[in-house]
Amino acid sequence: MSIRKKIALVEASIAAQESKYDDYVSLYAACKVEIKDLQVELSSAEADYLTTNNEYRNCLRWVRNASRKLQAFVAKLKSCCKAGGDFDNDGHAAISCGGDDCDDQDATVYPGAPELCNDNIDNDCDGEVDETDLAVDAGGCTSSYYGYAPLEGTDLTANVSGGTAAYTYSWSSGETTQTISVNPSSTTTYTVSVTDASGCTATATVIVYVTDVRCGKKNDKISVCHAAGKSGKTNDLCISASAVKAHLKHGDQLGACGQTDPCASSGRTTQPVAERDLLHPGSVNVYPNPATNMLTLELLENVGQYDVILMDGQGRTVLSSTGSDRLMDVDISSLVNGMYYLVVQTAENLVVTKVTIAD
Repeated sequence: MSIRKKIALVEASIAAQESKYDDYVSLYAACKVEIKDLQVELSSAEADYLTTNNEYRNCLRWVRNASRKLQAFVAKLKSCCKAGGDFDNDGHAAISCGGDDCDDQDATVYPGAPELCNDNIDNDCDGEVDETDLAVDAGGCTSSYYGYAPLEGTDLTANVSGGTAAYTYSWSSGETTQTISVNPSSTTTYTVSVTDASGCTATATVIVYVTDVRCGKKNDKISVCHAAGKSGKTNDLCISASAVKAHLKHGDQLGACGQTDPCASSGRTTQPVAERDLLHPGSVNVYPNPATNMLTLELLENVGQYDVILMDGQGRTVLSSTGSDRLMDVDISSLVNGMYYLVVQTAENLVVTKVTIAD
């Protein structure tokens, strides 16, 4: 038999084994390189034979070695599936052998493995690529009373769930710790981005609603809304900071009468609210934004009766309304240009949206 025929027989055998063991695709892939090497060896042997007949015996030896290696490979496939089919030794058998490992050539890929973002691989074998369950909650809304030190400023914390520890933090204010202390002089929105050990990222925002409670000619006193007995009437007071605690104890509120704190579950609050159950931001659409004469408010879910409050940058209510329909038009033609806060509040939930009014 000529060397060419022997080579052809081995190549035909390889092709036959590929077809016969097609069910072992995930295991077979790891041995593709070895088979390719065999084919290179066969080609090299043929070239040697054509160069000089003195290499004939060597060529036959190459063919025999290739045939033995092929047989050993087939035996390894059979043995692997018989033993459980865990070719990469990650504790999960190949799907072709009845297991659940979607890539039994990579020990870092198996059901329940950490999903690595941005690698375009289904690491955890759930059928999705680069997905993550990493989530972060920064509280949504919290309050600060500018000018009154005991209730001025607040701590913001990024509460993380899911993903893979450890986590890194990046706040829009530049801090890189899980909890930061802020004391803005006006209502400010902060954003935090959290990245886990797998490179996945999640973001959250929190609005620090600031009520400026300073009053007096030198802004060295505190504005308090005083409740006059049981009559229900109120009046504004401008008192020293040392007297505020006693007034709050008797039911007075910080700030001028008529101001509304959107972070409070109902009415006003004298304490910063650490967390707030917000309507999902995506459940409320406000358009156009920027707006000129009319704002349209669209709720994407039925929430029953709700209040709409439009506040200026100082936290003063400039418009308010109550509705129950999922669409509401708000006439803003009488308002001056600037940035406003639109608050949609139900009995227990709220969402705050920045709105710009411009000609």
